Amino acid sequence: MVSGADQKVLLSIETEDVSLFLKGVPYDLRYLSFKQYQNHLKFEQEWMKLDIDGIGIRTCMVFDASTNELRPYDQGPFPPIFFENGVYQLVVIPKAAELLDFYHEHPGLRNAVSAVGEKNHFLLMGQLDFKNEVGFTTFSIRKNGEEILSVTLEIFPSKLSYKKDYVQLLREVSDEVYNLAFHFIKKTYLTGNVESTNKPSSTEFYRLLEHFFSEFLHAIQLIERQPHLQLKKEYEWVSAHRIRKSNSRTRKFIAGRPHLFAEAEKGISINGKSFLPTKGWNVKKTISHDNWENRFVKYMMWRLVQKLDDLKRRLEGKNSRYELEPDPETIQKIDEGKKLLNDRLQNSFWKQIGKLDRSVINQVVQMKAGYRDAFKIYLILMKGIILQGNLLRMSLKDVALLYEYWTYLKMGQILRTHFIIEKQDVVTYKYGSLFVKLEEGASAEQVFRHPQTNEKIILSYQKNIHSVTNRQPKAGYFFAN
Repeated sequence: MVSGADQKVLLSIETEDVSLFLKGVPYDLRYLSFKQYQNHLKFEQEWMKLDIDGIGIRTCMVFDASTNELRPYDQGPFPPIFFENGVYQLVVIPKAAELLDFYHEHPGLRNAVSAVGEKNHFLLMGQLDFKNEVGFTTFSIRKNGEEILSVTLEIFPSKLSYKKDYVQLLREVSDEVYNLAFHFIKKTYLTGNVESTNKPSSTEFYRLLEHFFSEFLHAIQLIERQPHLQLKKEYEWVSAHRIRKSNSRTRKFIAGRPHLFAEAEKGISINGKSFLPTKGWNVKKTISHDNWENRFVKYMMWRLVQKLDDLKRRLEGKNSRYELEPDPETIQKIDEGKKLLNDRLQNSFWKQIGKLDRSVINQVVQMKAGYRDAFKIYLILMKGIILQGNLLRMSLKDVALLYEYWTYLKMGQILRTHFIIEKQDVVTYKYGSLFVKLEEGASAEQVFRHPQTNEKIILSYQKNIHSVTNRQPKAGYFFAN
């Protein structure tokens, strides 16, 4: 049982604008007391990640669990002091009579901290509750819409070794079903990098677009300033005296139509007489932007608008288990992205460009500035994410659900080594409205047969046990719940 005496000031930050305090219990529920946690630190050293950035930072103090005291931030690294299912009290005191805002991308945490007090004497206060979520979490303090302080904490699991068991859990789940561990927006995240895959989820598309969108728009604007040009031939039917330029095609056309010729003083000699055409095709060369390269770029913008529409529809659609309520701020971000792309498509330059009706990957697309960058980013946006590297933030499903998945997948993996698979799919999974998840019930069955007895074994995920009572008694049923 955690006592009030175990509550500590875990983080104290002083800037020219605010004083920030974060208070809570600096150990997890595996330990009966803070003293027991300190003894653990003597044998197994783990270090947490802590990043603090802001304007006019004066002092920053972090609770050191090994010494039971606050120490300067630059004397780190420090042992873990933030854990899943921990509740932490946040207080932010402004140093002037200015209204501040607390921001976190997860609406639950964003709404958990708000202003209290009267005008000119208010402060920000609330609780940060991470439940079964582990990884990094970033929040910021804003003044007049401008970020003045950003804090990134690392939340450790309370029942697993973070650097060993939890990472292995993620790896084994991902090895069985790529991107099954991903969620849309949670209170915490891990970092990842771009990975080629055939079926990236909407979650991955959103994170990739969030990171690369401004770069993509910059490439589009560069194309508008320095577009690829193409000389096009135009043929105009005119009187003979207006023909300025011809070619073999126009000359052949005239040569086969004698009725277009009339006698003249000078011209083509035929049977002692001179003839000239009265009409013909005049060849003009004009500069055109309506080429395959620009059509391909227009197609890329149109395709991204489509994917944003689909993402918004999924966010606003009927939510099922493990999903989330639509967040107005996320919807607003999607709408803003769509508007910026549609504004470009309505630009007079792009309105003159036709529709793409063939694949175009040529030297201009691959090499020319603007085209090269837009194409590269478009390819990245169509890929998935792997949890390696530090390029992108990816939210993960909570530890309890991941352990559920791991139990089911691991059991199937063990059965595959001893029994014959009758149902060929290793696991039936669904690309959900936003992220990949296991189907529940009969559709998530794996069927095995004993090689000697031919007994059938069915492994189900979240199957209602009452629904199998009417089946044949020879089959064995395993349930991962």
